[in-house]
Order: sequence, then C-alpha cells, then structure tokens
Amino acid sequence: MHQPLVTHAVSRPASPPLRALITAGPLLAAAVVYLATYVSVSHRLPDTVATHIGADGPDGFMTPGGALGFTLGILALNAAVFGYTAWQRAGTTRSVRASTVGSWAIAGLVGYLSIALLIANVDVSVPQLVDFPLALHLPAAAVVGAICSGVGAALTWRI
Repeated sequence: MHQPLVTHAVSRPASPPLRALITAGPLLAAAVVYLATYVSVSHRLPDTVATHIGADGPDGFMTPGGALGFTLGILALNAAVFGYTAWQRAGTTRSVRASTVGSWAIAGLVGYLSIALLIANVDVSVPQLVDFPLALHLPAAAVVGAICSGVGAALTWRI
C-alpha cells in the first residue's frame, strides 16, 4: 500500500530587519498616530496641557510642544530598545517572542492613554480642569493593550 508523503512547511525565522519591524513597528505606528492627532488638534490646545492625571485629577503639565516631544521620545526610545533586541535576537526565541508581545502591549496602552489625554486637552482653557476619568480610561487602555498584545502574539510565529 502506498503511503502518502506528508510534508510540513518549515518556515525560516524572519530576517533581522523584519524581526525588528514586527517588534518595534507598533510603537512607531503609535508615534505616527499621536503626531497626526497632535497636528490636527494643536491649534485648539491651551498654552499648557495636562500630561499626567493622578487620583485627584491633573497634576502634571507641559507646553503642547513639550508634551509632543516627550511622548514621541518615549515611544521612539521603546521602539529602539525593543527593535534592537529583536534585531540582535538577544536571548532565546521565547524571550524574543515575549518581548514582541510586550512591545505591542505597550504600544496599545501608551498609545491609547497619550492620544486620549491629548484629545481631552482640546478646547480646555485651564489645564487643571481637564476631564479624564481614570476609571474609564485605564480599563479602556488595558483592553487596547491586550488586543494589541494578541496581535503581536499572532505575529510571533515569524520570529
């Protein structure tokens, strides 16, 4: 009796640039979306914007340009660190995959919170009066981060 030939597709690991793109890409995308949002609302922002919300409301402030630079810097720094480690394939395959999932989660979480807070500052005359209920935004950011980490996990088969 003839046995059918069973073959399994063996995928090659992604090249270093593709690994870095899969890992750092969502952080760069979050930076682009934040920049696009900033450009579209910058003319409606006050001279000082709320950049940190504590339990009692806004308690950190910057100029809009300072907030832009800070947020883009944080996202770029994370993209560089996560992208470099993926490029170098530092650690085991499992650790590179975990790093990729973490990068996607951070992109979703930080991207959501920074963009939502930027939008909350639109047309506010006094930044201390920014309405940003943490009871709403923190769970929403967690959901976005979880969804993004799921996408990242689905893409790690290529790493």
